[in-house]
Amino acid sequence: MVIELGTGGTLVLGYFASCQRETITGGTVRVGADASEVENGRIERERVECDSGGVQLVAAQTGKSGVLVFRVPGKTSTASQPEPTATVYTTAPLIDLGSKGAGSAESVVLERVERPPETHTVKITGRIADLAKQGIDLHSGGVYRAWLGDRSTTFKVDDYTAPGSGPIISRLVRF
Repeated sequence: MVIELGTGGTLVLGYFASCQRETITGGTVRVGADASEVENGRIERERVECDSGGVQLVAAQTGKSGVLVFRVPGKTSTASQPEPTATVYTTAPLIDLGSKGAGSAESVVLERVERPPETHTVKITGRIADLAKQGIDLHSGGVYRAWLGDRSTTFKVDDYTAPGSGPIISRLVRF
């Protein structure tokens, strides 16, 4: 599992297998079986007392086990965020404005709808706004809303997408 914390996010994980508690601040976290890997963030590990060998679930318990997540309400809350209507598998999507085209508009405005805030203005050529041709890369895992006047569409950049463009079918966002 990969978790994007951004610059201000904090995550605390406890590992039964290694009796470790990790406090991770910022960056990208790859959660492992008994430890995490962190890129562009800080990790503090401490050994805690635990009975790692004594914790075993029987088949009847596996469907009842769980996790508890605490989120700070406010800007990081996803309660009012729009649901994406499409997922792209590139950080440089191609936005098709459809049969209505752009009208008199010269650009599409993209805004990231979850943290951190981010805005891009993408020039329109014909009925297409091509981020790759304009050197714009979005963030993997980001949810974006594209605005063209009063029309909008929301899409997600796949969590595991590498930077750059790709085949048109994996880049396409339609209004």
